[in-house]
Amino acid sequence: GMSVVVDAADVDVALEILRAAGEDEITALAEDVNSMRNSVVDNMTKGQQAWEANAGLITAMSHDIRTPLTVTMGYLDILDAQTEDESSKEYIDICKENTVKLKKLSDDMFQYFLVFGKREIQLTFDSYPAQDVIHHMLDEYIILLTENGYRFENSLELEGGEICVDMTYFGRVIDNIFSNVNKYADKTSPVNVRTYSDGDKVFIEVSNGISTNIAESSEIGIKTCQKIMEQMGGRFTTQKQNGRFVATVVLPIAEK
Repeated sequence: GMSVVVDAADVDVALEILRAAGEDEITALAEDVNSMRNSVVDNMTKGQQAWEANAGLITAMSHDIRTPLTVTMGYLDILDAQTEDESSKEYIDICKENTVKLKKLSDDMFQYFLVFGKREIQLTFDSYPAQDVIHHMLDEYIILLTENGYRFENSLELEGGEICVDMTYFGRVIDNIFSNVNKYADKTSPVNVRTYSDGDKVFIEVSNGISTNIAESSEIGIKTCQKIMEQMGGRFTTQKQNGRFVATVVLPIAEK
């Protein structure tokens, strides 16, 4: 690097100039610095408010877009199964591909703003019989993934009790768990799905072998699930144990 030699005489000259400048200039400089600081703080506050407004709009939009997309995907699957004509099948495949891309984009935006925004999500709570709702929801994914070549070993022991949840957001959490199984699980080892209750809380545990040939998943889906479950008075945890990935959902049993 460069070495700078400062002559002692130069320092004396600089000090003289500062003394001559007097306190007025120093005060003015301090005021300028303070006004710059206030301006930066003000802009940051405005930026945060704009971010929050965008976050609110985008999470709400993504939430509304998701349902018609899911329905469209269902109808496209039915069309696909009923269509013999090859060229029609080709068009249906293109539609399916684009619907999947749109759903992913919508989910990514939702998750990004939900996790990095400071806002609470607007939940609508209803009471449901825990066993019926949870087992029905899990069955749908188990059937779907079995068709995709996964083996399941299930121990569904949940009996009785009610849960109080926003069903759409709760569905998102379960969907996220099984989407990750579909993307990252090792097909050679079984997926274990377990449900049980300790009298106060309901537990859903999904455990799968970790495939060796996949990239690390992003943590944003996990943070989204954590945020949603916390707002429902429950929790969502993940851990790696003996080469397996375990996702656990915990929900309080609603008071009668």
